[in-house]
Amino acid sequence: MAYQPKSYRKFVATAATATIVASAVAPVSAAGFTDVSDKYKEAVDFVVEKGANGLTETSFGVSKEIKRVDAAVLLANVLELDIENAPASGFTDVPARAQGHVNALKEAGITSGKTTTKFDAESPITRGELAIWIQRGFELEGSADLAFTDVGDRYVEAVKALVTNEITNGVSDTKFGVGQNAKRGDYAIFLHEASLAVEDKAPALESGIAGFIFDGGEPVVDATVTVGDKTATTDEKGYYKLLDVQPGSQDVTVAADGYQTVTTSDVKVLADKVSTFTKDINSVEINTGAIEVSGVVVDSDTGVAINAADVTLESYDAETEEWNAVAEVQTDATGEYVIDQSAASSNLKLGAEYRLTVSIDGYKDSIQTITLDNQKVSNVLKGIELDAIAAMDVTGIVTDAAGEKVSAADVTIYDAEGTELETTTTDAEGVYSVEDMQLLSGTYNVVIDHADSAVSYTEFEAVEGTDATHNVQLEAGNAIAATIGTELLSDDFGSSDADAATYTMEILNGKTVIGTNEFVSQSSGSDSTLSFDFSRIAPGTYTLKLSGDYVATKEYSITVDGDETFEGRAMPAGKISGAVTDSEGATVNLVDADGNVVDTTEAGIAGAYEFTGVAVGDYKVEASKTGFVAETSDEVTVTKNAETSGVDIDLDAVVTTGDVAGYVRTSGTLASVANATVTYYDAEGEEVDSADVQANGSYTLSDLEAGTYDVVVRGDAVETYTTTQTIAAGDNLTKVNYNLTQGGDASLEVTVVDSEGNPVDVAIDGFDLADAFVGVTNPTVGTWEEADSAVDTVTFNNLSAGTYDLDIDVSSEDYVDVETTVSVAAGEEIELKIVVDEVAAQSDVNFRVVNEANANVEGAYVVVFKEDGTIKDILTTTAGTEDLALVDGNYTLAVYHDGYVVSEQAITVEGKDVNVPVIQLAPIK
Repeated sequence: MAYQPKSYRKFVATAATATIVASAVAPVSAAGFTDVSDKYKEAVDFVVEKGANGLTETSFGVSKEIKRVDAAVLLANVLELDIENAPASGFTDVPARAQGHVNALKEAGITSGKTTTKFDAESPITRGELAIWIQRGFELEGSADLAFTDVGDRYVEAVKALVTNEITNGVSDTKFGVGQNAKRGDYAIFLHEASLAVEDKAPALESGIAGFIFDGGEPVVDATVTVGDKTATTDEKGYYKLLDVQPGSQDVTVAADGYQTVTTSDVKVLADKVSTFTKDINSVEINTGAIEVSGVVVDSDTGVAINAADVTLESYDAETEEWNAVAEVQTDATGEYVIDQSAASSNLKLGAEYRLTVSIDGYKDSIQTITLDNQKVSNVLKGIELDAIAAMDVTGIVTDAAGEKVSAADVTIYDAEGTELETTTTDAEGVYSVEDMQLLSGTYNVVIDHADSAVSYTEFEAVEGTDATHNVQLEAGNAIAATIGTELLSDDFGSSDADAATYTMEILNGKTVIGTNEFVSQSSGSDSTLSFDFSRIAPGTYTLKLSGDYVATKEYSITVDGDETFEGRAMPAGKISGAVTDSEGATVNLVDADGNVVDTTEAGIAGAYEFTGVAVGDYKVEASKTGFVAETSDEVTVTKNAETSGVDIDLDAVVTTGDVAGYVRTSGTLASVANATVTYYDAEGEEVDSADVQANGSYTLSDLEAGTYDVVVRGDAVETYTTTQTIAAGDNLTKVNYNLTQGGDASLEVTVVDSEGNPVDVAIDGFDLADAFVGVTNPTVGTWEEADSAVDTVTFNNLSAGTYDLDIDVSSEDYVDVETTVSVAAGEEIELKIVVDEVAAQSDVNFRVVNEANANVEGAYVVVFKEDGTIKDILTTTAGTEDLALVDGNYTLAVYHDGYVVSEQAITVEGKDVNVPVIQLAPIK
């Protein structure tokens, strides 16, 4: 965290990313700019890190003026002001991109603008104005004697502060340049130097914590240990050290990929001491395969568990802007439901958002949006109380056109969507009654069917829980004779595959079907028309809906006020059928030539599907199913009265991997780099796959799991090339090419001698060289083993520039094996003489670790640091000690044991055994 003056600490930023120039281009460092000299390099690097951009890809514009608005944006970023929550400044001329920054500067008392309503955003800012901003923002003080003749009362305190803190010395010996417009390069220096001045005033504390992060005793690499705003990262041994921590009781947070974040409270930190804090996070490792969502559903009134309620979990698709079901389960007899990975059609994810719907007949649906925990797999939701739909009775009296009560009439109640809810019949008094119906408030339909009258369709408004009376008077029935001809005179119905086909006509009032009639074509030939008859139709307006396998579905409006004769026309159509191989339940879409989905169905047993009443034309069939890759058929043509069959689709399981291919060539000549290797490493540095480059320069890597990889390309007579590559599921990347710089001509000659310069015999295959990219498990490239006739000297030729790990296995047990690193530059020839230590030259280091009661400490970690600060060894005490032998040199023993302050003991080994004074641990109190 950057320095935060007390005047604006409460405005700590929640997000701080902006640019000096909104349309500019930002390299990752000053090295990308050709106009940044050494004078400006560190300052430009600093402001680029804070979000500043260049004017172009190659120019930072150090000599260009900077506007007030752009200066404000960068200052707010450097100070980490809260640009999200600062109150509005009242300035009307600040562009939207900078309003939060200017608001924060005004709130912090750094600037008040030119007037109460004008910030003068687009004008250049002067050096004098910047001096005031920086002095206020960083709370700088100064007492320098000024020799400047152009600094008036307005600027004197600010300029004194900048000069005293060595931020600037002005534009000359006598001029500060308060009225001169500030340059971008100078402003970068002002900000950088001010930040350094503030840091210098806050010396680091020597108090802190140190120790290890383990998983079942194994080190956890790259775990972060955080106290307040201080963070340390564990090394390959799981070790960390975190200083500059305020003394007192602290919360220590440990976070690592694949583990729950763990916070330990009340860890005591002593002034100028380092406390031991070691944590084993094995118990909080996250098994994402065990993610589940669970809960209980009960009746809100009685508390009784609700069995067999449907529970649906949906995820949101941002592209289609739709919620899609990922799991559907039911509650059990106890009202409990569990949705785990096995019940989900796609993997449940930590921290993901879902919609949960619970529904069952007789209750109101419960719909809620939930977010899964991002730290643990168990998501036990708050219990869901379903409200029962209040019961009501629906009664009425049915009379005929003459007002006489009608008995034995069929009464059916539908909802507004035409779904049948209840049926009953009238009694001898014409009364119908349906008790305890659970209807939500809304519109419902009552259909009365009696042989002596027209079928009656009427609506009533229900109020939940309130009994309803709905009387109906029937009317005399009317007949409808509907004849449907073809749109084109040359067309016909019922020929070819449609011979003996059935055509259906429905008559609907709203969405409720009140009558159906069928026409079966003649098997002996085609039909020029289709005819349908309806009787007992009450006066009113209706919809006639024609459908069938070989006719395009069409609706007609008809008004009935007596017997009616209706004539209409329709288009003969075709039929498409096929199967989605082994994919029962797949969604199947029919897509027209314009790409529009004109019909959708679900594949049945063995994946069979069909589309009927398809208009003549060209179509494709799309099939999709969760867990499979969607596929589309070739285009097929539908003709009238014919079935287009056998449109089958094979679905492949969803691909989770990708392929990558390309060419490896030499820069400039573009000659193939045959026999090179392209190797992919995962985030842990372990080798995933490697491909040999063919004679024509091509390479191919297949079935790489989706993710981002480190790529290392190695070859003869070229420099090793490194980059990254992201692979998405299903990728088939064919143009991932690499051009390598000629080189690979460095060499390393290694000679092994003893302390007197005599050659030392090395074991067969005892010289192992590995480049910096080789992982810890089964590397296939990036390693060299040399033996042949070599005894004490070996030369590694054709090396690329870089850093290498060198391991030497000495034949004689009289000498200590060697592990070291060596760096070579392009074309460099290095002769490295390594002096090995004689085992006899090692000296025993005797130590004992005791607690405050002088009892031997069991299980303390003793870390042996070399003089350069690297770790030589890590020991665990048994009865307060452990065997340790070291060659001559200076070392530090550091002892870590929970509940105690870290204890350090410097030792020097000089050719004889060392007896270390008893290391007594001091408890943390």
